[in-house]
Amino acid sequence: MAILLAQIVTIIIAARIMGWICIKIKQPVVIGEMLAGIILGPSLLGLYFPEFSHTLFPVESLSNLQFLSQIGLILFMFIIGMELDLNVLRNKAHDAVVISHASIVIPFTLGISLAYFLYLYHPPANVEFLSYSLFIGISMSITAFPVLARIVQERGLQKVNLGRWPLPAPLPMILLPGVFWLW
Repeated sequence: MAILLAQIVTIIIAARIMGWICIKIKQPVVIGEMLAGIILGPSLLGLYFPEFSHTLFPVESLSNLQFLSQIGLILFMFIIGMELDLNVLRNKAHDAVVISHASIVIPFTLGISLAYFLYLYHPPANVEFLSYSLFIGISMSITAFPVLARIVQERGLQKVNLGRWPLPAPLPMILLPGVFWLW
């Protein structure tokens, strides 16, 4: 329990510091929070201070941290859903469908293209190209929504016309990647 508390405190402090820096350079706080994760992860802390990294983030404790992060994401998305005005979607359903299709299809296509080149040079063991390309394509097409929601919320854009579109627009397509995962 002590290690989990130390991890949470370290993560919050690093995220706040990096968020503050991002505010100073007029960037969204969520970018600073992601940078804090990169700094505390294997890319920097683990690379240059591996003993400290393994002490603060031992492998056996990461499942608890993962569980807490999922709870945080679920609560955040719940709050976004509570603040979402579906009347905007109802009034302009056709526009929402076009935007949602584009926001899924374009990153999905780019992801499959990237998968082709990654698979050529770094093929994973015992994984067919179709499965690999679908994984990369789906991953690239669905992972940006929480970040977008955070930026819209942080900037207060959900209260103006421009900011009302990014959150409800993906709703018609948000289940499509889930269908691919089940397939």
